[in-house]
Amino acid sequence: MIPDLVAMEEPLVIELNGKTVAVMMRLPGDEKELAAGFCVSEGLVPHFQDITLIHHCGQSSPMVDSEDGLEESRNLIQISAKRVNEALLREDKVMMIRSGCGRADVRGLDELLPRCESDSKVSLETIFSLVRKLQGVQIVYQMTRGSHIAALFDLSGELVVSKEDIGRHNAIDKVVGHCLFRGIELSDKLLFSSGRISYGMVVKAIRSRISVVLSFCAPTSVALEL
Repeated sequence: MIPDLVAMEEPLVIELNGKTVAVMMRLPGDEKELAAGFCVSEGLVPHFQDITLIHHCGQSSPMVDSEDGLEESRNLIQISAKRVNEALLREDKVMMIRSGCGRADVRGLDELLPRCESDSKVSLETIFSLVRKLQGVQIVYQMTRGSHIAALFDLSGELVVSKEDIGRHNAIDKVVGHCLFRGIELSDKLLFSSGRISYGMVVKAIRSRISVVLSFCAPTSVALEL
């Protein structure tokens, strides 16, 4: 038998103002960033400043029982916000997000998304240089061949942040959440992601005010239209 490394996959439950809004499969790590990025990029919370509390409930694995059975699971995030999208929260529905694809709900196709007002541009030479830079930071992928990566760069090609996850949508939420926590402006950044660019990923970029989206792979037709 030959040992091998594999990417870890665990569920994460996100509660917003006491209501479960999502259960997603993800690579453990950066849970607060993931949850904040998700709530903002999915339109559940209009602005990051509306969030008043993000509580990561524990560090124990749900697959390992603690001695007294009372230890909180690390797979729960509780968020409190002073302003939320009431229309979405009133729905008796939980987003079930698997690692291979994002949300399945496409009713948002007709929603009024904010327009990109940026005139940001990036040179072809810079784009090609980003491919090499991303290859150098794909640590989990290099060990397991089982993860996606998302990264934010400035328009000159300098890396701001990169995150890996088993889901490409999750990786985007992690880099968005990282910047929200640190007050990093997103409108003058470009998002580079592995995997195809789908409708849901472009919507995340639009809501996060990211002006340029790049990928190793092809976009879908609706992603191009958006």
